[in-house]
Amino acid sequence: MKVQLVFILLSCANSIFTEFQFDLKSISTVIVSENETVTLRCDITGNEEVAWYHLNSTYMLKLLISAQKTRMVKSLPVYYNVDKSRFILRPDSEINTAEFTINNINGDNLGLYFCGTTAKPAQMHFNNATRLKFKGKSEGTTPDE
Repeated sequence: MKVQLVFILLSCANSIFTEFQFDLKSISTVIVSENETVTLRCDITGNEEVAWYHLNSTYMLKLLISAQKTRMVKSLPVYYNVDKSRFILRPDSEINTAEFTINNINGDNLGLYFCGTTAKPAQMHFNNATRLKFKGKSEGTTPDE
């Protein structure tokens, strides 16, 4: 079964329309407990920007955190973070992987997470989704579950 999502992203005051598909069978699931910390990884090799998005059970898409590589020094400074006390984005030493950490998981954090990367302005590419679910819960917590 394939699901098609359409995202309208705003970047540099320009409207960008990006459409992508993902196969629900290819979604990885991470089981978490309340107040736990979880880290999700994204390959950013060859890309300039990275952003993490959350899609909850009511189909609300939210940009959580985004960063852009620097050219002079190997770093990945964050330029947007919706919750600095709970969300952290760190690169590996070669800046080929971005690790997104969520501290103190709660029910609002359940759902699908997407890593988006850009190599050129206005072209965001999304990796497969990761689903966060509470341990031992069987009720639907994410879209199409």
